[in-house]
Amino acid sequence: MKLSAETLLFIEEHLNDDVRTLALKATKQAGVDLPAALTQIAGHQAATDKLPTWSQTKGILYPKHLSMEQCSSEVTARYKASLVSGTTFADLTGGFGIDCYFLSTRFQRSAYIERQEELCEIARHNFTLLNSEDITVYHADGTEYLQHMGPVDCLFIDPARRDTHGGKTVAIADCEPNICALEELLLQKASTVLVKLSPMLDISQTLRDLHSVRSVHIISVHNECKELLLLLSEKAVEEGIKLHCVNLLPQSLRENRESANKETLPSQTPCTKPQQRTREESLQDTKNGHFIEEFPLSTESAIQPVNKVAISSKEIPGALPPTYSEFIFSPEEEANASCPYTDSAEKYLYEPNASIMKAGGYRSLAQRYNLQKLHPNSHLYTSSHYRADFPGRRFEIEQVWGFNKKELKELSSLKQANLTIRNFPASISELRKRLKLKDGGNIYLFATTFSDGRKAIIQCRKA
Repeated sequence: MKLSAETLLFIEEHLNDDVRTLALKATKQAGVDLPAALTQIAGHQAATDKLPTWSQTKGILYPKHLSMEQCSSEVTARYKASLVSGTTFADLTGGFGIDCYFLSTRFQRSAYIERQEELCEIARHNFTLLNSEDITVYHADGTEYLQHMGPVDCLFIDPARRDTHGGKTVAIADCEPNICALEELLLQKASTVLVKLSPMLDISQTLRDLHSVRSVHIISVHNECKELLLLLSEKAVEEGIKLHCVNLLPQSLRENRESANKETLPSQTPCTKPQQRTREESLQDTKNGHFIEEFPLSTESAIQPVNKVAISSKEIPGALPPTYSEFIFSPEEEANASCPYTDSAEKYLYEPNASIMKAGGYRSLAQRYNLQKLHPNSHLYTSSHYRADFPGRRFEIEQVWGFNKKELKELSSLKQANLTIRNFPASISELRKRLKLKDGGNIYLFATTFSDGRKAIIQCRKA
């Protein structure tokens, strides 16, 4: 992808302008490729918080909207990189290259494989700017490439979660490529396989479908579930499969511009350009065994570490080390955990973070933190003593309201509150309309059900 000098100037002049307004009002200018310019401006704006390393590196190219929407955020890519390490690595579904870039920092030699030629061109360009000469770009289909490649320490694969009509799929067998069908071959090629999947996926069914899962990582960012990661290996794990429920809480780039240390930006000095190959040349290389030559397997390799961005997020301006919570449990622990239920609220109320809700570690959570659960399906907890280390939202209870006319009338005196529904026979909009309640403020209301079947609204403030 080459942009004219006129197009680059247009991008620079309008980098912070509203893209929709630009599309409507921009006049034709000689030498300016307006659609390409709008793609770059929109990409840069989306990357400001999602990909701070990219947005602060001059000259970065961005792909079309769908690829930007589907790519990992920088904070989740960094988390992936914390899970694996070794000498050789290959990303079979390269995409925009975010995961490949950060995962490659844990290996001496890496390969990016992508079947869309435009994405390959963008990745080559960006990897050069990011001083990542140790990543070789291959224009090839990842599944075909897998058939012929030599062994590596780690493979990464992010199967497409859209069907031929563009609709989203959530079953692992419906993703493309089908990990279930490739599981044996993947583990023949790598000692560790990291798989990224939709957070909508049924975890229990996935563990039944795949036979080599060693750990599951459910990743949320600011309590919004973003990714489901599976680590596959033929090596048995003595303690069994563990589910890691992680909630990352990074500060945004905009919140930290003033405190960012600009001297820690990755070098923008041009370096050796990653090797370029056509799709046919890439496939021929693998068939000839050249892939193994590209990836020395000796741990005493003469390859020197490149000057890349460190995994520690403190090295990146605006991407400060995120605070995070992590709750780890096993399916066996969950099945055997003691979980007391209660028909009344005590002094404090707790709501698990989204990753725990997705993983279903409800009984383990109650036992681990010595809490009582309001109801098997309410997923709210209470205690008389404050648990500051609870992995989720924590509240101090002010009042518990019933549903008789007198209590509803008193509750209606509240003009504004944050409303949450947990196991309650009404929607948020219905209840908000009934109570004539505006959204926001410092008061939190939880409409829920106790273990004796009683419906209630619990009024709280953040603890």
